[in-house]
Amino acid sequence: MARVDRRTTIAQADQLKLAEKILGQELKPGRAIPSPFRKDKHPSFNVFIGRDGQLRWKDFACDNGDIYELAKQAWGTQDFAEVSKKLYAMAGGADAPPLSPIASSYQKLARASHHVTEIQVVKRTWGPEDANYWNGRYRLPIELLEEYGIAPAASVRISTYEQEGKINPADTVITIFHRSENPLYVIQIGQHVKAYRPLNPNRKGRYFGNTTGQDLFGMKQLQEATTKPRYVVFTAGQKDAINATHYLHETRGLSTNAEGMYPEPWMVQEAMQTGAKLFLLYDNDATGAMWSQRIIERYPMITLLKPYPDWPENAKDLSDLVERRCHEAIASLDRQLDKSQ
Repeated sequence: MARVDRRTTIAQADQLKLAEKILGQELKPGRAIPSPFRKDKHPSFNVFIGRDGQLRWKDFACDNGDIYELAKQAWGTQDFAEVSKKLYAMAGGADAPPLSPIASSYQKLARASHHVTEIQVVKRTWGPEDANYWNGRYRLPIELLEEYGIAPAASVRISTYEQEGKINPADTVITIFHRSENPLYVIQIGQHVKAYRPLNPNRKGRYFGNTTGQDLFGMKQLQEATTKPRYVVFTAGQKDAINATHYLHETRGLSTNAEGMYPEPWMVQEAMQTGAKLFLLYDNDATGAMWSQRIIERYPMITLLKPYPDWPENAKDLSDLVERRCHEAIASLDRQLDKSQ
């Protein structure tokens, strides 16, 4: 009986408003918008109301369906019972459920849009301190770093303005300088830049920039790769993504802007379009385990790579394994990839 009541409540609800809640933006039947599920240069996502009064949607390059299918795509699940329960709540049957990752990301972008952050970079040539860090610790070639948009910097100036008052002096200006004992790098991710000081003693002072939750490190390199990988591994950081590319066989690494966030649905779909199998390798600690479980539940098409039982206690991620030359632990990850075939 409860299922019938849920279906009836959802069917009688304003499904256009339900769709707007799911996607976190205004929708108008018949007006195309950029697809919420992938990068879309030409708006190709539409919603319309059928003769039965029920909402329908179509993404010309992806999929189509009713309000239930829309919710499944947005929430990254095929569990109909879960979707029905959440839609019922949104239709007024109970307390509102958590935002979908798409709606949440749109809200974050809306809040961030009140400020403009500009990055000015003065680059420098690679030096011995860079070789000590990237090659001495991780055996990573300069060519691979440059392919992934990493460059040494002499200074980075970060200016943040209120969007409406940009003609005024910057509200906040931070200038970071390179020092041999605290080297400075910039990471280009799409149109955005992240300044990186890996040896800074204060962890909160290692990253600065204007990257957002819509940035995916490694996607450009994955799409432009002449040889398509068999495996794509989502990692918790850019350095882990590069090490995954260099040390795991036939693999390309990807990284979102921060560990404590979900990959966007378009990120997962574009990675899937390469034909590679998708894996997840986050930090081997409590936070990494928590987010790994959440992501796997949301995206069942991603397989979790499990830490090797004998990982050293002080090695929490792939970069630590590489730095400490834990060859067997790295080999165990390769074996897990191979077993998936």
